[in-house]
Amino acid sequence: MKKILIISPNYQEDKCYVWINQVKDSSHFKGSVAFDYISPDTQISENVTLYDCLAIKEMLCQTDLSCYEGMILIHGTEYIPFTAAALNLLLTHVTIPLVIITQNALLGQRSSFRMECFAAAVTFIQSVRLPGVYNIIKNELPQTLEVHYGSRISQKAPFDFQYIDMISGRFGEIANDTFQFLHGFDNPSVKSLTSMPRSVSGMKTAANVMFIRSYRRMPYHYYNFARSKPDAVLQELFDVTSILNNEGLNSLTAFSEHCRQHDVPLYLCPLVHENLDYEDVFAPVLENGAVLIRNTTVFSAYAKLVYGYGDGNYRQYLDTDFAFEHFSPEALAIK
Repeated sequence: MKKILIISPNYQEDKCYVWINQVKDSSHFKGSVAFDYISPDTQISENVTLYDCLAIKEMLCQTDLSCYEGMILIHGTEYIPFTAAALNLLLTHVTIPLVIITQNALLGQRSSFRMECFAAAVTFIQSVRLPGVYNIIKNELPQTLEVHYGSRISQKAPFDFQYIDMISGRFGEIANDTFQFLHGFDNPSVKSLTSMPRSVSGMKTAANVMFIRSYRRMPYHYYNFARSKPDAVLQELFDVTSILNNEGLNSLTAFSEHCRQHDVPLYLCPLVHENLDYEDVFAPVLENGAVLIRNTTVFSAYAKLVYGYGDGNYRQYLDTDFAFEHFSPEALAIK
């Protein structure tokens, strides 16, 4: 009997043993599954960083995974898209599925779907045995156990705990104790996933890339690079009108000029794509040297920039299509 590896730094707090017992007692899984547990010496929560993901990579590189048919990573709520994007770039040698689950709830809220997501992750692993990183979530509306492919997952709005696929699709879903794959042009095929070359990622360092979430009335004048400056800045775009309405030193145009003067590369990436001509709307910002990143999630862009600037190959990582993030402009409804 092959086993499933659980990755969680808080085995007792997460009550993984309760979930395991419920799965083992289920008639659907009875006698067909066993579990091991491993605890990384790092955070997998709201405070997760790209360095934590590097630590997970190193831990798994030192773990014999040949006896496992899959892994389940127990995660916090809000930063799951970052971890998924980072691990999709880092775990390029793993030949079994890694499924990340979360409770889909902010701290203090009662709604938690992690028990259901845990059982769904077991179902997915036993059903497909596909390599790669996946997310299983259950939003409040609609309450479907959705399977998303790695770095495609995105929040619907800043600081939200409801998630969508970048192109409003899904890799599949769990229903009636089975995994249902959603075939289509935008999902990687089973053949493409299983035939992909597998080797250990060379990423070992992370750079200081400043990530600016999308606030209204951004106080850009507080970002002074005179004494210390980041390797690059990534600005999340959401509700573009409010960003463009800022004036003076707090305008994005002024901030892009500030970045240019201090030789700090500025990247712009939408959280979710809006149906507008970004090149036209952000023309003054782009004229100051800002780079518009499209056809990928802001979380994946952040992971690629952090690792890319860490070893000097940021363009290589920004352009890589290993995680199947490069969707067509038509699919994203942008020009």
